[in-house]
Amino acid sequence: MFEQFTEPAIANFNQTMCLKFPFCSRERLYGLIYKGEVFEQMVQHPTVMAIAEAILGVDMTLSGFSAHILQPGASCMGYPYFSLPQPYPASPVLEIQAIWMLEDFIETNGAPMFAPGSQAFCHFPDPAKFQLLAKIVMGKAGSVVLSHGLCWHDTLPNTSQQPRVSVLGNYNPKIIRPLEDLTKGQQSAFMNRATLTLKQLLGYDVLRALLNDVTKLRSH
Repeated sequence: MFEQFTEPAIANFNQTMCLKFPFCSRERLYGLIYKGEVFEQMVQHPTVMAIAEAILGVDMTLSGFSAHILQPGASCMGYPYFSLPQPYPASPVLEIQAIWMLEDFIETNGAPMFAPGSQAFCHFPDPAKFQLLAKIVMGKAGSVVLSHGLCWHDTLPNTSQQPRVSVLGNYNPKIIRPLEDLTKGQQSAFMNRATLTLKQLLGYDVLRALLNDVTKLRSH
């Protein structure tokens, strides 16, 4: 658990880039990386970075970083995140997602469900099979879940009386185009304090990393 990343600690972020999904009581808040230093710390947390880099490579980049808000009455999410042509590539791994719990995740407020091992199927989720395999993932505020991008997942409905908020970080190999335009909202003060790790995640070292790959290939 990382208590500095719970909802009270980041409650005052600006919601000017909030996208509301009609009829489903869901909201996505983009541009978080520029909304406060706590988000800069979260996206480059050493434990998350170590695990993601072990899978994606030390020159991985950040594809997206947003908040997901399930309002009371929100339904299950479904599977909108699987949009690649099938079958999906088994290798290399194209995404690791970090789900930060900003409050306790429980069955009644929309905790996520994952089907362990389903990333090996390499095809769009089968609803009946998902129901057989899915496990509910619950945890305390400040916890983080790391998942393979192809692992089938969904959310339970939020039947509580309170919103359920999480922060989603998407990490990809450098060859993957980002989900978000991570240059939007960038300010000079942000870049002046940005670490080398953060600059790498934002793609500032992509050209150098690609040239290093070319050099390695030529040397073989």
